[in-house]
Amino acid sequence: MNKFLIALPLSALVLSACQQQQAPVDPAINDGCLHYSPAQTVLIGKTYTKDVTAPGKMTRKALMMKLDAPTCVSPLASSHADFKRVDNIQDIELVAQSDIVDVFKLEGYRVRAKGALATEQGDGAAAPVGMTLLTIGPADPNQ
Repeated sequence: MNKFLIALPLSALVLSACQQQQAPVDPAINDGCLHYSPAQTVLIGKTYTKDVTAPGKMTRKALMMKLDAPTCVSPLASSHADFKRVDNIQDIELVAQSDIVDVFKLEGYRVRAKGALATEQGDGAAAPVGMTLLTIGPADPNQ
């Protein structure tokens, strides 16, 4: 009986030592924000177009999405030091990889867009954050 009383705490000690140790969590991952590429996210909002003119360049039309509520975007990991956190963002530029004409046909509709977020920089940026689209379509499939 005494052997069992000694073996039980010893077994518990061995089991606790064998449990998998969890890696420290990067605080940027759990900050409540959307995250930049390579993370993918799904956003829902209403699309509109915006004319963007860079000094000394031609005007271009950008397809934008107005989110229902402001949010923040931050780096997924501390290794993305060149990506800065952006707070209270409500307008995001939608960047099509192909079928650009079809994407612009969604202007004025509520859409559901899936893609990766990236910072937009330079004199021709339509918003501080853009989404490279993987898929886009009506937010309500019955539209």
